[in-house]
Amino acid sequence: MDKEFEKKARLYRRTVIETKGFFEPSDKFPPYLWAGIATVPGLDDKMRRGITVRQFLANMVSLCLDKYNKEKGFNVILEHVLRANFNPGGCTKYYITFAAREFDSPDAPLVEYQAKVAWSAGITYPILCRPTSPPKFVERDQMKEVADEVMEESS
Repeated sequence: MDKEFEKKARLYRRTVIETKGFFEPSDKFPPYLWAGIATVPGLDDKMRRGITVRQFLANMVSLCLDKYNKEKGFNVILEHVLRANFNPGGCTKYYITFAAREFDSPDAPLVEYQAKVAWSAGITYPILCRPTSPPKFVERDQMKEVADEVMEESS
């Protein structure tokens, strides 16, 4: 086996374990995987039903947030999906990182949250929803960067 590939594979495996699936994509990982958790590609690509991948993920996050808000008595509001990973199979698991506001005010800071869902036969099963650990504030520049990417891809 190629030593460089083995090094990348070991880093990928360690990262998956340390982040519990919520890792950020990196060129330090192997270029392809045979199994395991992978980054969701093309968040702004269209899907069959005319929605984008990002909208599909946001729909699943909304179900997790509804459950989270009911259980905790909070009012966390989804702002934008930042990135996502998935483990494909008969019951696909999605690891979604998103920006959310913890208050109704538009001036409330954006906080990075994580949602894990299982999706099978068109049904979404919320597993967990939580702020990242430790909680990260999403900078407005980061949101602008994501918005610029969306606008660039839609042109």
